[in-house]
Amino acid sequence: MNASRRPVRIIAGFIFAVATAFPLQAQQTPVDTVPIDTHLNWTLGVSQFRTVNVSKQNMYLASSFPLQLREKILHYRTHRLDGEELVSLKTLIVNTELKKEIDKLLALQKTRDESLFAETKEFQKRKINEDYITSSELIRKRISFLRDLDVRTVVVGNEKPIVFKDQNGQLFPAPPFSALQYCDEIGVDALLWGSVEEIQGYLYCELYLFDRIMEKNVFTFKEAGKPQELFESLDKSVPALITAIVGREWADLLVDVEPTFSYIKINGAFAGMGTVEIPDLPPGEITLDIESPGYKSLREKTRVANLELKSLKYHLEKSEEKFIVVNTLPPSANVYFNSLWMGTTPLVAEMPAILTRLEIRLEGFQNVYERIGPAAAATLNIALVKTVIDYDALKSSKRWRYYTSLAAFILSVPFPAFSYGLMRDFYDANKLGEFEFFSASYMFTFFITGALFVNMFYELFRYLNSRDQTVG
Repeated sequence: MNASRRPVRIIAGFIFAVATAFPLQAQQTPVDTVPIDTHLNWTLGVSQFRTVNVSKQNMYLASSFPLQLREKILHYRTHRLDGEELVSLKTLIVNTELKKEIDKLLALQKTRDESLFAETKEFQKRKINEDYITSSELIRKRISFLRDLDVRTVVVGNEKPIVFKDQNGQLFPAPPFSALQYCDEIGVDALLWGSVEEIQGYLYCELYLFDRIMEKNVFTFKEAGKPQELFESLDKSVPALITAIVGREWADLLVDVEPTFSYIKINGAFAGMGTVEIPDLPPGEITLDIESPGYKSLREKTRVANLELKSLKYHLEKSEEKFIVVNTLPPSANVYFNSLWMGTTPLVAEMPAILTRLEIRLEGFQNVYERIGPAAAATLNIALVKTVIDYDALKSSKRWRYYTSLAAFILSVPFPAFSYGLMRDFYDANKLGEFEFFSASYMFTFFITGALFVNMFYELFRYLNSRDQTVG
C-alpha cells in the first residue's frame, strides 16, 4: 500500500465508522408525551403611550401616565389564571409544541433533500434516507397526537408569580404595531399600553391591558379632560386595573403601630415593623398579631373586603412585665417553652418566672435548645443552620461527572494511537517533515489522554466516596 495514502484512508475510515455508529438524527420527544408549561412566571411589560397631535408642553404625559400606573401595581406579586385564560394558555402550549414539531419535520426534509444533490456515495444517500424515514414517521405521529389532544389534559398551575419586565430600567417604547406582535417581540405575557391625543386644548386618553395568552384587551379605560383631571381619573381606575392584573379579588391593608419597633404578623406570618403595607390580600377574615418588648401584646381579627384599601392604627399599652425577644435567621421558626408552642419568630413573649427550656424548630434546619429564665438576656438572636442535604442528588451529580470523564477518556484513546501509526508510516517512508509533525501530535494527544485518564480516576474516587455518605 502506498504509504502517503494510507493515513488518509485510516482517518476517513475512522470518521465514517463513528458517523455510522452514531447517526445524526433529530432528538425526538416520545409520541404520546403531553406538552408541559415551561413558563414559570407571568410577565408584564409597561410601555410609553402613543401620542397624536400632542403639543410639546404635554409630551411628558406619554411617560408620566404609565409611570404613575406602574408605581401603583409594582407591589402585586401573583397572577391567577382561571376560566378562559387557563384554557387559552393550555391551547397556546399545545400549538407551540405543534409548531416546533412541524418546523423540525421541515428541517429534516431540507437536510434530506440537500443530501440527495450532494457529492456523496450511493450507500451514504441510502443511509441518510433511511434515517429520514424513521425520524419523520415519529414526528408525523407526534403531530397527529398533538392535533387530536384534548387541551384539558395539559397541566398548568392556577397561579404564577408576576414579573415586571422593562427595557434597561426604562419603559418600553410605544408599540409601533399591534399589541399582539409587540408582546411577542419583547417577550411578555401582558402589555399595559395606551395613547394620548390632543383635540382643541383637551386631551383624550386611552389605556389598555392586553393579554397575550387570550389575544385580547382585558382592561380598557377611556377619558378626556385636562392633564390633572386625567391623572385623577387614571388613579380611580387603578383598582379595576389591579383586578385585571392579579386575575382575582384582592384587598390592601395598612397597619400603623406605636411604638415603631413593634413586630407585626398577618395570619401568623411576619409582615414587618412599625408601619407596614400588605398588598394583595385575599378578601375575608385575617388575624393580626402585634408584639413589642415592654408593651402588652395585641391580637385582633378583622375583615377586608374586595377592592378595599383598609387602614388600621394601634397604640400599644406599656407593661410592667419582663419580656424576651426571640429573633431567628431565617424568620418564621416555631418557638416552644417547655414543649408549649408560643408562636413564630420574631417573637416577643413574657419572660418565664422559672428556668424554662426554649426550643426553636424550622423545617430543613437544626433544632436549637436554650435555657431561659428571669436572669436571661432580653434579646435572643439565633442564626439557624441547615441540616437537610439531598444525598441522592449529590450522588447523581458525582455519578454523572464520572461517566462524563470516562466517556472523554475513551473518546480520546484513538487519537494518540492514530498519531503514533501515522508517525511510524512517515518514518518508514523517510518523510522527515511529516514525521516530526505527527511525532509532536502523538506526544500532545498522549498527554491529553493521560490527563483525562487521571481525571477519570479522580471522579471515580469522588463518586465512590459520595456513595458512603449518609445524613449525619
